[in-house]
Order: sequence, then C-alpha cells, then structure tokens
Amino acid sequence: MRYQTNDGTATASEDSKENLNRVINSIQKTLGLLHQLHLTVSSFTPASQLHLLQRGQGAVS
Repeated sequence: MRYQTNDGTATASEDSKENLNRVINSIQKTLGLLHQLHLTVSSFTPASQLHLLQRGQGAVS
C-alpha cells in the first residue's frame, strides 16, 4: 500500500480505484465473451450441435 507523499506518489485510494477499474474491465470483457458464446450456441440447429459435439469429442480423444 502506498500513501501520499510530497513527491506525488499515488495514494492507497488511487491504487484501490485502479485495481477496481481493472476488475470491472475484466468482468465486462468476460460478460461480452459469454454473451457472444450464448448467441453462437443458441443459433445452432440440432444437426450442427451433433456435428460440433462429435468434433469436440474427437479433439479430446
């Protein structure tokens, strides 16, 4: 934790705000990716889902 000094060093409050902004940005990116994934998965037809499942199983075996 850093505290304010006369030479302009960042305060603990500024560090906390910066960390919070990083967390918020990370959450926003994650939510965006989850939304894209949801849109992609929800657009699959049953036939394409089966094909994707078979490809996924082939990739892990």
